[in-house]
Amino acid sequence: MNKKKNNSLYYKIINYSYNGYYDYLLGIFIKKTTYYFSFLSLTAFLLFLT
Repeated sequence: MNKKKNNSLYYKIINYSYNGYYDYLLGIFIKKTTYYFSFLSLTAFLLFLT
């Protein structure tokens, strides 16, 4: 019983760390795409002005 409990806790920790890692990667990806699109819109705006 105790071993099973430890295993479930271990899997919870592993699952949580994997989810945190993917959330971190997704956050970086969203940040980069946001910066990229803002840069594109800025350059398009500047080209439109000139």
